[in-house]
Amino acid sequence: MLRTILLLAVFSLTTVMVMEIFSFSAQAKERKDESVKFCGSVESQNILIGMINYCEDFLIGKNEAGLIPLLGYEEKQYLAFPLEILNQTQRSWFEPKFVSPEKAKAIQELFENKNFWLYQKGSLVGIFKSNTEIILDFGQPCLVGNISWKVAKNKTEEEMEKYPIIALSQPIEQPFWPEELKLDSKQSESLERIIKSDLEKAFQKFKVNPAHFDRFKDDERMEIMDLNRDGNPEVYIRCAMLSSDINKFEGEVITISLLLTFEKEWKVMKEGSAHWINDTVEGLDFNILPIDIDGSGIAHLILTRNYYDSWEYYLYKTKKDSISEILKISEGNI
Repeated sequence: MLRTILLLAVFSLTTVMVMEIFSFSAQAKERKDESVKFCGSVESQNILIGMINYCEDFLIGKNEAGLIPLLGYEEKQYLAFPLEILNQTQRSWFEPKFVSPEKAKAIQELFENKNFWLYQKGSLVGIFKSNTEIILDFGQPCLVGNISWKVAKNKTEEEMEKYPIIALSQPIEQPFWPEELKLDSKQSESLERIIKSDLEKAFQKFKVNPAHFDRFKDDERMEIMDLNRDGNPEVYIRCAMLSSDINKFEGEVITISLLLTFEKEWKVMKEGSAHWINDTVEGLDFNILPIDIDGSGIAHLILTRNYYDSWEYYLYKTKKDSISEILKISEGNI
């Protein structure tokens, strides 16, 4: 359910002030848009991070896309960029009206007229050049720009639901999906036992009969990664069980989300389970997106907590066998 048509909505973060944003913007303007080739460390400590959103063709041209501002990283400090938007009755659908126009303008100036290197599942897929236009797409503020693709556009669009495109203002390798990293039969078998055990716990937790549910393979996701570059695999799993009860026309789903690491045996880094029925959800359903934002080769995680028609973004830092929350980035709804 990881959609990129996202609304950066109300979130108050005391460490992120308009003054800090202007300071970050002034420093960023001093450096050239074209960064040096990545050589193991970033050119400067000023990094801007966003996510690519394919806006509707009737809003912008077919060869354009939108960039959602997410974060800044300045001298080991994290800056979130929440944009508080007036509610639907106070603005037109396509024109963004911000509660704090000064802050919105500072964020827009920070991101506009810059190159952003685009990465999808570790691969450099293109370069985005933003312009000065900002629009709303399904209520989501986006900076419009053009993408110079290094791969086929249709391929990236098909994979975006599972693997969103992250945008960085400097080229930083994203080495967390090494091709040689595979699970052996013992690891795979023990992992399947963990999945079955967690599904059983979820059925008990939400008091539903597992006999009425079937495993929904089309909505299943498993990623094998090396988040700490130590050769030991980390695995993210999202598994869904769909109700087979024909009387449940609106649909009823049980999901589990798992992040595990392996060293002699699997250890859970984060887990959640959720019960989806009609237009409500109970419990925790999450997706993760690994990202190197400082050139260290160690992953941060953008964790999305999913609800029926809304979401919350968090930034986590990874350690050897655990993750810890740094800050809440933003929240929003469709």
